[in-house]
Amino acid sequence: MTNKPQQFYYYVTGLVFLGVFLVATTPIVMATETTTPPVIKNNYIEAGLGHHDLTNSYQNWDNYYLKGVWHQDESNIWDWAVENQDRFGDTGVYLLAGLTHIFNEDWFGSIHLGTSKSGFFLPRQRIDAFINRKLLPEKNLILTFGTGYIDEKDVHTANSLYAGASYYFDSPWMISAGVRWNNSSPGSVSSTRQIISASWIRNKDRYITLNVDWGREAYQLVGGSVSLVDFSSDIVTLTWREWLNHDWGSNVVLERYSNPFYDRNGITIGIFKEF
Repeated sequence: MTNKPQQFYYYVTGLVFLGVFLVATTPIVMATETTTPPVIKNNYIEAGLGHHDLTNSYQNWDNYYLKGVWHQDESNIWDWAVENQDRFGDTGVYLLAGLTHIFNEDWFGSIHLGTSKSGFFLPRQRIDAFINRKLLPEKNLILTFGTGYIDEKDVHTANSLYAGASYYFDSPWMISAGVRWNNSSPGSVSSTRQIISASWIRNKDRYITLNVDWGREAYQLVGGSVSLVDFSSDIVTLTWREWLNHDWGSNVVLERYSNPFYDRNGITIGIFKEF
């Protein structure tokens, strides 16, 4: 029987060969710079897989996914994702669908709905909604406010509020910061997390984003009836999205997560096609 490390090796090897084939058979078009903030109007579909190593005898994570974005018109943008996740010795499938609506030149909002099949660690249902306001003459400062609700497969539920801001410089740089407040029940356990990120953005060329997320977690399911409660954690994520030519590209995400009980280090590799 093929073990998981061998399966992961085969998956990565297959993606590498797929990427080489796609680049070799698609005409190369030179990337061009975009204005800031960028107006991304590209539909795309992306497939990928990931692996995370966990310490302290916790079982490793594996996943593979398919996701995409479709611009219905100038005001409505749909996105979706299907992901198979193997975590803490259990496996489940997470389904996500979302809509971003542009109300006018100053306001836009989004709503996302998620659900899952199997996997004790996946929510039974999840909803997130955000409203965004552009400010300044160049519309390059964006304020974001949001709320969320999660219904877990055990007895837990969680409500959250988010407030943040993003600023696009004249150069390719963008920075953002935000705070998320969570309240989990039963027990009414509150937690707060802070997020900051910096991005280098050139549409049709390269996106590089460094994201730092730290604070407390109310609880985390690590077994069918086992959870970690009210603890601190931090996550550092580096995302590198590279166009290999005009329509095809790769997406690599490196992530390090740490809490008092275990550390997690992982990589996710994807190939995307724009149309």
